[in-house]
Amino acid sequence: MKRKMAMILCISGTIVMAGSSAPVMAQEYSAADEIPITVFFDEGATREQIDRVEEQIRERKEVKEILYVSSDQAWEEFKDSYFQGSDVEEGFQDENPLSGSSHFKIYTEQLQDQPELAEYIENLDYVREVNCADAIEDSQSSLKDGIYTADFDTDSNMFHVNEAKDGKGTLTVKNGEMTIHVSLVSKSIVNLFSGKAEDAQKEGAKVLEPTEDEVTYSDGYKETVYGFDIPVPSLEEEFDVALLGKKGKWYDHKVSVSNPQPAENSEETGGSSEGKTAEELKLEDGDYTVEVALEGGSGKATVESPAEMKISDGKAMATITWSSPNYDYMIVDGEKYEMVNTEGNSVFDIPVAAFDTALEVKADTVAMSEPHEINYTLQFDSESVKKAE
Repeated sequence: MKRKMAMILCISGTIVMAGSSAPVMAQEYSAADEIPITVFFDEGATREQIDRVEEQIRERKEVKEILYVSSDQAWEEFKDSYFQGSDVEEGFQDENPLSGSSHFKIYTEQLQDQPELAEYIENLDYVREVNCADAIEDSQSSLKDGIYTADFDTDSNMFHVNEAKDGKGTLTVKNGEMTIHVSLVSKSIVNLFSGKAEDAQKEGAKVLEPTEDEVTYSDGYKETVYGFDIPVPSLEEEFDVALLGKKGKWYDHKVSVSNPQPAENSEETGGSSEGKTAEELKLEDGDYTVEVALEGGSGKATVESPAEMKISDGKAMATITWSSPNYDYMIVDGEKYEMVNTEGNSVFDIPVAAFDTALEVKADTVAMSEPHEINYTLQFDSESVKKAE
């Protein structure tokens, strides 16, 4: 009696054959653009109807590429991958047990784009089933929004985390998207790019600009090095990052991010924090002053203290006045804040998420030959808060 497989499903890299006792594992992928959404059509769907589905999908901005795989192609690919000339293949002779399994493979710009796109496709006419990278999505969604420390590994002895950071970077998760900040060993790497070196050199490519990070070694010596904020498509998997050296040449590298642990000062991730919010301090709406301490960068820059502060609806906004006119914007909690003045030293109104704890901020300076974002911390002293006169 001939053995016959009735259907095939691809879910999170696993191929399951009806009638089989165990799944057959498909190839594992490491880059976001190598993991497609698979879209199967209604039985009896015509080529014209399938073309209409394709037109609707191509209208979505998340889509990078669509490949059509016929039932015959699907069967040939399956035989090449799993039978490899074994006797099992002979049992099917000229039959195609995957008839009706024609489908699209849809590649997206970012892995995070897949769930929303898959939901859209599921509601299209003539679509029977949609599968996306659930396993990887779940591994990311298990991390709540917040700040973590994580291991950052590379394939190079020349491109790695500064020894003062013990191989770790700061992983930020916000709205399900991940970015890791890593401090490198020097200023020899001037740009990074999320992807391949050949793509980094294309017109319109968005390269990653460096920040200036101060690191402190075990002997107390301090040094300013370059750091980068690198988008992380997935955890525990290698992905491509290209780097540009001082000589103007791009190089390809593989990196990975793993072992995220809640940062000690991140309440959102369950870590301990001594910081208190304006509401917890029971500060009434109004105008105040507050002492503020700045750390980071080269140590040359300062901010005015006390700073003016306004409480509105239980939220605090502080006016930060720098000792230099060369800062053109600040980044606080992922949001960009522009200068509020046009003359004199740079002034910004920024939110104060908590008092009595170091708040990480970035300030972009135009004092050098090229703009650079510099990492700082600001700490607002709750005991110094006074009503403005």
